[in-house]
Amino acid sequence: MGAGAVTDAPRAWRTVEAWRQLADRTDVVLGDHVRASIPFDKGLVDYELKELRADSDAVEYDGRRMRWSDVDWVMYKRTQTQQKGPALNVTVSRSNQVTFAVGNWARDGESEEAALKSALMVSYVWNGNSDLPAEPWLGLVSLSRAFLEPRLIDEILQQVRAGQRAHVIDADVDVDADGFYFLDQKQPLRRFSDVYVKDEPGEISIYPIKGFRGGVSLDKNCPNAMLLPVLYNALTTPEQRASADEEMKDPPWLKWVILGVLVVVAIVVAVLVL
Repeated sequence: MGAGAVTDAPRAWRTVEAWRQLADRTDVVLGDHVRASIPFDKGLVDYELKELRADSDAVEYDGRRMRWSDVDWVMYKRTQTQQKGPALNVTVSRSNQVTFAVGNWARDGESEEAALKSALMVSYVWNGNSDLPAEPWLGLVSLSRAFLEPRLIDEILQQVRAGQRAHVIDADVDVDADGFYFLDQKQPLRRFSDVYVKDEPGEISIYPIKGFRGGVSLDKNCPNAMLLPVLYNALTTPEQRASADEEMKDPPWLKWVILGVLVVVAIVVAVLVL
């Protein structure tokens, strides 16, 4: 998928113990307020703190502030990687990264790349199994879902219900009453009646209910990618979604795949016997 993604985030390095010490002193994560000091490495052992503040009105990080009401898009993603040891395939270390960003679409004369670079982005990593360092990020996600995403969804749905086609991901994904339009595809339309939308770890997946073709995956680094499942639920009926769920449990093309595999195996066995 060609949608622009938020990449090249600055990376933080801290141990969980250092995060715990900072949290005891500075972090506050409540339902409508986040205050934290995010440690960023300046070398192997040195680091600096960048202040994060967010509430129901705005988010501020490292001296930059954006009001939720001025934001065009949001993205957030959490990834965990595991390194396994040579013996017994045992996990010996875990690395976690979280990213949260808000920004605006490109204005007249501005490139998409420049618009992405101007986004307010919070991104950091830590090692270990503790979820403690994720709390500031989880607070931002909670605030976004409460004070930003409902507005973005409502603005899109108002256009769709007025018979218009609305932008979800600028220059990449549109939506109307029929379905999603992936503008970099030869056949852009994915009708709601033909697809199943699933929120998966790391990406949003659009699965064809019948056949193999037409599937699309959007990395959660793509601005507004996480709005697609919400829009799908809002623009389809419970009966449509239940039918799609049943189709995906046992898709009609699956039996043909199994039959094809069995035929190939039978041919190979016959050739070997002869």
